[in-house]
Amino acid sequence: MFKGQYKHNLDDKGRLVLPTKFRDELGEGAVITIGFENCLTIYTAAEWDRYTNELFSKPMTTLAVRRLLRRLTGNASDIELDKSGRLKIPANLLSDAAIVKDVTIVGLGSYIEVWATDQWENEQQLDKEEYESNAEQLYHYNKGND
Repeated sequence: MFKGQYKHNLDDKGRLVLPTKFRDELGEGAVITIGFENCLTIYTAAEWDRYTNELFSKPMTTLAVRRLLRRLTGNASDIELDKSGRLKIPANLLSDAAIVKDVTIVGLGSYIEVWATDQWENEQQLDKEEYESNAEQLYHYNKGND
């Protein structure tokens, strides 16, 4: 399970060092793609397969499904870590997430998010302000589905 947050910098070649704990959990093969709220998302190969299989099971006649699949799979890239635990992030993904140098890597259970640190800090502030109301909404949502 991926958890915690780590601050890192991209090197001059656009490579990012992943925390050792995350490297060990990624195992063989991973996928990086566009995330939500202007971040990047890294999935293990197994989690990527599970996630995309679920999406591909939805009706392709639905515009939202097609657009989500285009965005996710059209921007997806297989990644491999070098001996130093670095991964090369494609330029189009760096641009899309406004990542230049300072990066925050966040573990979210089954996947990893990669943020431009300034954007992560903004998101954290929003999360802090909405934390209790979001928890309450989810509680009521789950109670309605029992």
